[in-house]
Amino acid sequence: ICGIKITSSKSPGLYGYDNQPRNQYTSISTITRPPEDFSEELDIPRFCPLCGEKIVYGIFYCPKCGSKVKNN
Repeated sequence: ICGIKITSSKSPGLYGYDNQPRNQYTSISTITRPPEDFSEELDIPRFCPLCGEKIVYGIFYCPKCGSKVKNN
């Protein structure tokens, strides 16, 4: 994920400060310990609906086939 810039108006961003931070958490607490509402998304692996490639949280497209993946 390092070095990849994600731009999305609805995304909290990799560090939580693209636009507005979620809830009252700062970018530091998001990195060190994920807030409760993030923990489920981070623990459960996401897969591309088309090719089944594992998708890292924070990336909105499949690295294998390039299809767009929903965040929620």
